Amino acid sequence: MARNPIFATYRQGENRVTGSMLAVFERLEVGLLQRILGGMLEESTIEIVEYRLQPGESDASVPDARMRASFEWLFEVKTTQGMVREKQLRAHLSCFRSDADDQRLLVLTPDAVEPPAVRGMDPRCSWCSFRQLSDAIDTVLADPGVVVGEHAVFLLRELQSLFAEDGLLDPGADVVVLPARIAYPEYLAYSAYVCQPKRAFKPGLTHLGFYVERAIQALIPAIRLVEDEVLFSEAVAKHREATGAPDQAEIAALIRALLRTGPRAEESYKVILLSPPDHDATVRLPAPIPHTGKAAWVQNQRYTSLATLTTAGVVSTDDLTK
Repeated sequence: MARNPIFATYRQGENRVTGSMLAVFERLEVGLLQRILGGMLEESTIEIVEYRLQPGESDASVPDARMRASFEWLFEVKTTQGMVREKQLRAHLSCFRSDADDQRLLVLTPDAVEPPAVRGMDPRCSWCSFRQLSDAIDTVLADPGVVVGEHAVFLLRELQSLFAEDGLLDPGADVVVLPARIAYPEYLAYSAYVCQPKRAFKPGLTHLGFYVERAIQALIPAIRLVEDEVLFSEAVAKHREATGAPDQAEIAALIRALLRTGPRAEESYKVILLSPPDHDATVRLPAPIPHTGKAAWVQNQRYTSLATLTTAGVVSTDDLTK
């Protein structure tokens, strides 16, 4: 059977996260995967595959060894808090095949506490947060008694990065941080962020941060307005300007400016209007927050909270994950 691609091609968030997670799991050594799943569920005795010397199958026969697997785990993954429904879980539980010794329905969500729908459910149903899974990965990789190959470490760290970038590790995240070599100067000039249409961001965001030259910049503007699929053309600019609404006039001016300077063509974009650099709604950190790791702290987008960014003593991105 062909393996799942490591970089899932699904666009929908839950399918993308689930596909990537499954692809990493099937590339791990079984013992390592058992340790991670056991740590995640706080069970030290999980055995996906059982290995036994001289198992004693019967009084008449004692084989030298036995390797056996008889389990079925189902996963229900949610990438938004508060979305677990009891009816769906009960439907999943009816799908188990009868010959599996170990039957589990694992509900994986970004919720900070166990969803009400899971409490009191069938004992085969367990809940875990993405934070618990990530912490279990950290624990296993930090254990000097566990030998983990470089390839497995890479895959697990990439999976954790996916969780972080999708805002699954911090349910209170209200800030999205974006790589912004071009976008940050545009913000300083126009108090806006422009990107590809239909780009998905988690709900509940209040501010936007910029990651430039391996540091989160000190200005964290507030999000004032989000409009998707704004066609950049002179005709659209005239129409929006004619409405008389201040925000529409602002978008019209932005369209004209970016078409004139050349960074944007006559195409559709997502437009996010932001508080200006000198506005009271823009949070100004004491200094940029540098990243000292080898890889970029954010590659696509990453979520954090305003409370975390403004906590006293934050001097590097390492402090944002404590």
